[in-house]
Amino acid sequence: MKYSSKLISNVRALFGLGRVLCACLFVAIPILHFAFAERLPQDLGLVYFKTPALQVKGATAQTHPATIENLCAEVSVPPITDEDRGFLRKVGVLWPMVTFGLIFLFCQWMWQLCRNVERGDVFSSTNLKLVRRMGALVIVEALLAAAFNLWKLGAVAAYVRDRVSFAGLEVVASPADAFLFHPAALHIDLDQIVIGLVILGLTEVFRQGLQLKQEADLTV
Repeated sequence: MKYSSKLISNVRALFGLGRVLCACLFVAIPILHFAFAERLPQDLGLVYFKTPALQVKGATAQTHPATIENLCAEVSVPPITDEDRGFLRKVGVLWPMVTFGLIFLFCQWMWQLCRNVERGDVFSSTNLKLVRRMGALVIVEALLAAAFNLWKLGAVAAYVRDRVSFAGLEVVASPADAFLFHPAALHIDLDQIVIGLVILGLTEVFRQGLQLKQEADLTV
């Protein structure tokens, strides 16, 4: 018997629309970048600097020194050489395309799951695999984002340090500057990982439901 509620149909339609939008953006991002972005200064994101020494006026030897934490700025640079254009493509195109590709997969699997439920096929091995894939995808996306952020922060720092000079400031880029231990370097979205684990936990519900369904079919 088919599922009678229109809710699943509407949700399936939304994920179908999301799938189409992700596919369009996946194709449009590199086209727009090649057509327009390379002619304009590109926002590279945050660039971090080594904290300069501070001196407080009127301070004594017993006074605690002033400190600055996470000194950073958003830097935009124009592409000049082919090397600049290649680097800007990696920073501005690579991760958005990966993101929309992963979102496309999530929407596709959700669309298939809603379609199966709409047909009355709730507890099945196909749905079990779809839920597992979605849970794993959410966790993998969070880890990939952290890895890309770690790479981007170091690559952008090195790129800016070689092409832009800052009076009195030094860009943090090398391991000698404790870059890997910088608070902005290792950023993992724990909330997203928890959501992925919750989705994976739901696979146990699907598995037990599938087992009960199979036992009921055998008794009949």
